[in-house]
Amino acid sequence: MNKTAIAKEVGWHPGSLSRFIRSPAAQEELSRLRQEAERELAQRLPNLVRQALDVVESALSHKHRPSERLRAALFVLALADKAVSTKPQPDSATVIDLPVEPPTEQ
Repeated sequence: MNKTAIAKEVGWHPGSLSRFIRSPAAQEELSRLRQEAERELAQRLPNLVRQALDVVESALSHKHRPSERLRAALFVLALADKAVSTKPQPDSATVIDLPVEPPTEQ
């Protein structure tokens, strides 16, 4: 949705909306909302990643659907390639901090 459509939706003139968006108060609120969203993401993401990995692990062991196994395997290989080729910077924050554990026999 563009600014003109938003202005129409809230009953403002597009120029008034543009000025408001550039105002320090609006910028401060936008910054606060982004930080809040990033904190929530940082809190929820590790659990979501664990759940997603459980689904991929289940798909890898599915005996009756080879295409599902292949897609899951390709996903894991692409993820591993990205993890190996990406070198984290010493000053960067880690959003996902998963312990490295060997797979367990089931």
